[in-house]
Amino acid sequence: MPFEAALVQARPVLGDVKANAARVVDALRREAAADLVVFPELFLSGYAVRDGFAQLALDPAGPVVRELADACRATGRHLVVGAPVRSPARGVLHNSLLLLGPGGLVGRYDKSYLPTFSLFEEDHWFKEGDAAPTFDVTLRGERVRLGLSICYDLFFPEVTKAQALQGADVLVCASASPAPSQPHFEAVFPARALETTCHLLYTNLVGPQDAAVFWGGAQAWSPLGRRVARAGDDEEAVLRVRVDLAEARRRRPVLRDTRAEMLRALLDARPE
Repeated sequence: MPFEAALVQARPVLGDVKANAARVVDALRREAAADLVVFPELFLSGYAVRDGFAQLALDPAGPVVRELADACRATGRHLVVGAPVRSPARGVLHNSLLLLGPGGLVGRYDKSYLPTFSLFEEDHWFKEGDAAPTFDVTLRGERVRLGLSICYDLFFPEVTKAQALQGADVLVCASASPAPSQPHFEAVFPARALETTCHLLYTNLVGPQDAAVFWGGAQAWSPLGRRVARAGDDEEAVLRVRVDLAEARRRRPVLRDTRAEMLRALLDARPE
């Protein structure tokens, strides 16, 4: 059975986790038709806080995450939202996506590729993740396997390919992409969908933060590389999308025909 996703492109209050969490809770309550609600990268803190990440970083077992889990439980919805997260085991900070549902915290994805060019300096604040997990959730009574990624990760097809090979049905990318990066993202969306034969859901921050202006542009792509819905640029919006899993199970044999020896060749070809 198809499920409904609400992709929220929004401008957070910079440095105000409490206010941003309240907005997420409000969206969970308002999006009555949605099974899955997705917010952008680092939405709970804002993107341009620099040294502030150390103070704003969330504990996965802390009160903010519990508040969001309670809202998911009360509404029966699942949530993907970006936040700086402190790893309890190692004390390091990650740029993460939290996945929550009616049963609480399902899991988290830590951004694998941290941009360090132009206005980006993420490696000053965060440690890169080193895994591409998938997560099983139940939407409309059906098991759905989600693969999560964050912004710059989308330019490295090994992330989404690994998730697809683990059985992902839907790839969710939450972003903090400024306006100069827009044409590059628009170019890779259909490629990521086609090469994985997965649905691709994308949302982005919008509006100015420090030196960056984020472009929004939430959108959804089919497993055949067709854009099925898109929000406008440069304004807050909620893009509501119907996702039919039958389209991802599977029209083209890309994953079946993937050769392990060619994946090993990719590793062997990496420059020193």
